[in-house]
Amino acid sequence: MRSHHKILFGLIMAVMLISPVAKVPVDYFDFSIMPLKGHIVYAEYPEFTWQSWFDGSYQKNYEKYLEDHIGLRNFIVRIHNQMDFSLYRKCQNKGIIVGKEDYLYQMDYIDAYLGKTFIGYDAIIEKCDKIKAVQEELKKLDVELLIVMAPGKASMFPEYIPERYLKDSTGISNNTAYLACFQEHGINHIDFNTLFREMKDTYRYPLYHKCGIHWNVYGAYYALDSIVNYMEAAKGIDMADMSYEGIEMSFKPRATDYDVGNALNIFSRIPDRAMPYPYGYKYITVGKDKPNLMVIADSYYWTIYNLHNSKRLWNEQDFRYYNMQLFSPDQPDKELKEISVQEMQKFDFIMIVYTEQNVDVLANNFFEKAYAVLFESIRLEEIKASIRNDEQWLTKIEAKAERKGISVEEMIDRDALWLLMKELENQSSNTNNE
Repeated sequence: MRSHHKILFGLIMAVMLISPVAKVPVDYFDFSIMPLKGHIVYAEYPEFTWQSWFDGSYQKNYEKYLEDHIGLRNFIVRIHNQMDFSLYRKCQNKGIIVGKEDYLYQMDYIDAYLGKTFIGYDAIIEKCDKIKAVQEELKKLDVELLIVMAPGKASMFPEYIPERYLKDSTGISNNTAYLACFQEHGINHIDFNTLFREMKDTYRYPLYHKCGIHWNVYGAYYALDSIVNYMEAAKGIDMADMSYEGIEMSFKPRATDYDVGNALNIFSRIPDRAMPYPYGYKYITVGKDKPNLMVIADSYYWTIYNLHNSKRLWNEQDFRYYNMQLFSPDQPDKELKEISVQEMQKFDFIMIVYTEQNVDVLANNFFEKAYAVLFESIRLEEIKASIRNDEQWLTKIEAKAERKGISVEEMIDRDALWLLMKELENQSSNTNNE
């Protein structure tokens, strides 16, 4: 065993021997040890009951609690992880892959790039049919739909993926299939995945850190500027002028640039090129149009959302994270409402931002729900028109309205809705029988 291996082994043994009693001085002197990064759930102190004692669950949970809270535990974990990484380029986080030249990936991104999560052409075509229909109906309501395909780490840097993973490629991914379908259907979209790949070797600034899974701050700014230009052309409006004073190059990662590197939970930082960070952001908003924006997006949108003062671009912005949680800068306690025609009509733009890892669940059922409510609304208006144009039907409605003491219009609304629900029930029943 080489001498530095012996030193590391001796250090680990020494720490292991003192760690059971280290919690006392750590707590007494309020000495803080850097917590581990990533999704880590520590065991809570178990509640004692006679039942849990006799069935053994209390002892088992207490043992887990001691393991998670033992003195210097985080320090020991980092030493162990550092040894594995420094000596063998191994990572204890099973979801992280250490690629060539220390490029870090999440396994989900590699699987998506290789086509392992491909949902099939039929499913994608069916989805695009709905997207196109929703896009056209929203257009009638003066709402523009835009799909933004964010770049993916594996697509950006396939040359650094370990060879053992590349042999399992299926040759087609959800990302490439969707882009082809968007073109065929005439669906509004911006393809940053392809654009960033084409730029990476010629652009003056790097757009990713080798240890980050998201675009860097400059990449997000570039994307936002492109989105604003698209929106101005789509609606013939003049939005705020975006600019910055300059670019600061820094070897110390900021924002999410080192998010995967942090999840390694090691002491050293993996070096990379200096990253570009704009400073002195300016948004000239006087006399400019500020549209209302609904965003359904995955984590890639956070970098845009958190850009300094970028919220000044919008009159109202609703960020639906995976279409499950609502974030709104002006109303932090705003309630996430179910998709409705009235809700969608409040916005000038509805934008979808997803990266290749999540394209298999593009917009998380937004299009399915939007399609249902938009076309149910159309059918409802058709039924109301049929009632008004049929004299015998309208006479019966007027009589019912008089008996119930309500207006004729309200009675038309009620009967039309009842008939629509019956139609939907029959359609559902027929589908199940088939």
